Amino acid sequence: MEETRLHSQSKCRSGSIIGIDPTGTHIIIIPTLCKSWDCPECGPRKRSQWIARLASGKPQRMMTLTCTPDPNTTAREKAIKMKTAFIALIAEIRRRRGKCEYALVFEIQENGSPHMHVLMRGPYVPQKWIKAFWSAAGVGSIVDIRAAHSPIKEAGHACKYLAKETGQTAMRLAPLRIVQVSRRYELPTPERPARPQTVGYTWAYLRDDIDTIVKNILALDVQKTIGIDDEFGIEIQLQSDRHIFDISPPDDEQKFPRLIMDCPFKPIPGLPPLE
Repeated sequence: MEETRLHSQSKCRSGSIIGIDPTGTHIIIIPTLCKSWDCPECGPRKRSQWIARLASGKPQRMMTLTCTPDPNTTAREKAIKMKTAFIALIAEIRRRRGKCEYALVFEIQENGSPHMHVLMRGPYVPQKWIKAFWSAAGVGSIVDIRAAHSPIKEAGHACKYLAKETGQTAMRLAPLRIVQVSRRYELPTPERPARPQTVGYTWAYLRDDIDTIVKNILALDVQKTIGIDDEFGIEIQLQSDRHIFDISPPDDEQKFPRLIMDCPFKPIPGLPPLE
């Protein structure tokens, strides 16, 4: 697993997936990303996305739940025990007080034991009662809960160590996800524009990174608009079909295809559209 992770990181942003519509005016460029927490490219990006996502739930409280150190138990076993007790805790809060939504982030401490940072939106629950429940569940006795005055600040605190040691945390706690969100934690947001249909697009993998491809396309003397989406990639809409693209494979099949400007368009044989 470690070798696979390091290999994927070495290939991160080393190329791009590019799709061109039949008219040659709409282009989609998707960077190849490893999406590893401890990747210097992907880790900070994922952390920023999670901070925004957790803050969007407008949490009212910030809670920290710890686990009693036990040298005879692995971090994964402790985390599974904590998650089981946490689900029971949330169920009991909902039964007694009503709706309660949460987002939790696992973090492994220096002593090897995991703890949880939890952002909550819902009814007030006394710290003394939560501590009693947590102790009775046999997990630990240290519980902290306080008001969340600034959602973005509290989300930043919960995600403070993401993209640092979190890569190792994710591996040690697998298959548990280190960030988990209840179904209704996130509040409704304005609908995003629908993505263009990609039926009939021609797709290829290019060894060029996304910045190089965009730079080459923008060097064309045509009017264009650009849409950027951190999770998807970049969309470019050319206002002229005067420039056509060729992403057909090179004569040497061992090489990656290249993006060539101002050539007759040739579809890639055997490459189906990505829908």
